[in-house]
Amino acid sequence: MAEPPKKISKNVEMTGERTRAYDVWRANLGLDFIELPFVEYSRLQTKTWPRFAINAVVLPSWCKNSSRHGVNGTMANSHSSSKSIIALVESGVFPKELPIFDVYLDPDFRAFECRRIDQKNGNRMDSEGFIKTVLKQEPKTIAGPLAFEMDSASAAYSAWHRVAMPSSAGVMDIDFVELRNGEPVALLEATKANSRDLEYGLFSFLSRGFAQASIYIQLAELLSTDAYVVTYTDEMQEVEVLKLSRAMINHIDDFDRRRQQLANGFLECKSVQNRSQAQGMAVSKLFSDGGQEFLRSLIKQRRKWAIVEYVNWLTSKAPLPSRGGA
Repeated sequence: MAEPPKKISKNVEMTGERTRAYDVWRANLGLDFIELPFVEYSRLQTKTWPRFAINAVVLPSWCKNSSRHGVNGTMANSHSSSKSIIALVESGVFPKELPIFDVYLDPDFRAFECRRIDQKNGNRMDSEGFIKTVLKQEPKTIAGPLAFEMDSASAAYSAWHRVAMPSSAGVMDIDFVELRNGEPVALLEATKANSRDLEYGLFSFLSRGFAQASIYIQLAELLSTDAYVVTYTDEMQEVEVLKLSRAMINHIDDFDRRRQQLANGFLECKSVQNRSQAQGMAVSKLFSDGGQEFLRSLIKQRRKWAIVEYVNWLTSKAPLPSRGGA
């Protein structure tokens, strides 16, 4: 039996989803990438760019013997997932304007030990201090100590975030920061199409992904590279690739708002059983009511590739050709 790939998307451990086909396939390519597991953000009340504030990138791990170690003792046990990012910051590839933190969690989430990876020293904070100082948010009321029986610090942090943070506080992950010769060349969001229709799968992401698309573009601009959405199926025979741009954001935001309105209407009419089904029906209606036309307007930013062609592009990381088609 072949050994499992060493690099698997953090989506699996944070959400409990099964291993994604793209993650397994990508891990076996042997091309370097890093992931940013928790990008903490909040929406800015503006229609100008940027639309969101990126408050912190969090790299969580458990504190080891935290009751017997001070900050310096715990920080010395830096977890391996941040080593590549530390090297990129130290080399000047990752800008200091992007606040990235190693965060060490106590099992009951009462305390956090935090260190910006571009700084030598860290600070120990209680939950409220961490939320206000690092995440730039106002905490919810947390009743008593919290404990999450999770296999990983990432899964526990994700569960804690849903309990402790206000609805205005967003969090997402960056699937792949592609590296060539130690420098970022692309940010990739991999999204699975729930049918064999890659175009529909791409629209499903865009209509639900206003924040994700914006954050991907903002981070790509900070890293002086481009952001892409890669839509795939479990068969991994072909992919649909879209290069994201600021010009798309207002349209994506509009689809996002309309999707929420439609989904709420389906729920109020009791024509669906749950919110997930309502969202699916809303996406389907929007796809026929403007979605396909929107995708046709993006023809120069899109390519549908057989997997061999996609590998050739991913390996060379040449700019996406200014032609395309479904």
